[in-house]
Amino acid sequence: MIFRLALSTLSLFALSNCDTQKKAVEAAADSATTSHAGNSSATQTMNTNSNDKNQKVIYLKEGENKFLKEYEMNITFKKITEDSRCPKDANCVWIGNATAEIEVMGLYTRPMTLQLSTQPDTKKGRYTTQQFNGYAVSLVLVSPEPASATSFKSMKGNYTIGIRLQKSTDGGTETGTTTR
Repeated sequence: MIFRLALSTLSLFALSNCDTQKKAVEAAADSATTSHAGNSSATQTMNTNSNDKNQKVIYLKEGENKFLKEYEMNITFKKITEDSRCPKDANCVWIGNATAEIEVMGLYTRPMTLQLSTQPDTKKGRYTTQQFNGYAVSLVLVSPEPASATSFKSMKGNYTIGIRLQKSTDGGTETGTTTR
């Protein structure tokens, strides 16, 4: 009896926590999508807190390629390889994960494919940030959010991601691969 009570309490807590996380993610995605829709430039500044004042978010559509002169690198958003995020019109126990495959290439480096995920899981090789050419490359946005009525296959080709580049200070041992 106590086990069932504890299990049901944990389930309710997980559902309420998931709903709260989902609302926070929706609010962040809405504000980023709104600012992106209003300005079609490739690079925008996103001020989320005082530490992020000089960090820029680069928005890429699926299949899009951009050369970033200030970082001396080329970034291509190849595809979304996984999207198991909780649909926006459903209540889920787990928030889910989306993984974007991007290709980065510096002026003097060979191309490298990075897998960036919305939820980190080192056991499965999922990272939200990976190191490349002295920069930490982070996935900050995947849109649109899935809906119950749409499938992963029907959304292919319609994804937009937000990538943040920051000068790296660590060796990259905890966040993924390093190429220098």
